[in-house]
Amino acid sequence: MGLVSDVIKDTFMFWKSYFSKIVQYQLIFLVFYLVGILLFAPLLFWIGISIIGVELLPFPVVLISIIAGVVVLIASYGAQIGGYSLIFYQLDKTGRFNLLEAVKKAFKKVHKILAVMILSGIVFAPVFVSILVGIFLTGMLGSISEIVYSMVIFIIVLIVGLIVGIYVTSRLSISIPILMIEERGCIESLKKSWAQTKGKILGILGASFVVGLIVSIVSSIVSFVVSLSLVLFLPYVSPVGSLVGNLISYLFFQPVTAFVPVVIYYNLRSTKK
Repeated sequence: MGLVSDVIKDTFMFWKSYFSKIVQYQLIFLVFYLVGILLFAPLLFWIGISIIGVELLPFPVVLISIIAGVVVLIASYGAQIGGYSLIFYQLDKTGRFNLLEAVKKAFKKVHKILAVMILSGIVFAPVFVSILVGIFLTGMLGSISEIVYSMVIFIIVLIVGLIVGIYVTSRLSISIPILMIEERGCIESLKKSWAQTKGKILGILGASFVVGLIVSIVSSIVSFVVSLSLVLFLPYVSPVGSLVGNLISYLFFQPVTAFVPVVIYYNLRSTKK
């Protein structure tokens, strides 16, 4: 329970101590996400015009805009995840951080961040394959006994795949903090994460689960209260209640879970010392 309690305490203490700075960081990336979403606008415009038979925007322009939007969204997400390690490191070390410098450095390393994320999550590929195969076989097989047999095999493969996937991703969960803080390469970060998390799986899973559960409950309550308040007091804007709730969750609560791997990294590093 030592790792679990330490991570939970340190995560919420850090979030409370540097709340305003964390919100500033979230706002910066909110702008990037909005830019990415706006780049999809030509697609909606093109679809609407196509319905009435008038093409004002050539499809290549629409396609380029969509690709640009996807690139911006993916790059922004990767940079934001990597940046959490940088701001934690700077704030924990000095009590202050250079927001623009952290964002710039995160974007410079975004290709490495995304590579580590893909390599860490690729273990779940067999799970998705087993789901697709299970759906395919269920549709192809005729008799009840064949369907039952295929479903049993499918469920076994799915459960084993999930267990292996959760185990491996937990062992690699501090790869990005290692990559960003220690400035190591992708493979080296994965290897070090695997080594440092040996024997700590239950603690990592426990801390991640408890923090995630607390954040989900609090975020849901806040979103419900906001939505209900808009319905009662501002009925004309109540349709955007869920949007406002999601925005609050993104700005205030999403960083809490994002900092968990960084806090785990710091706790394991101090333990090793």
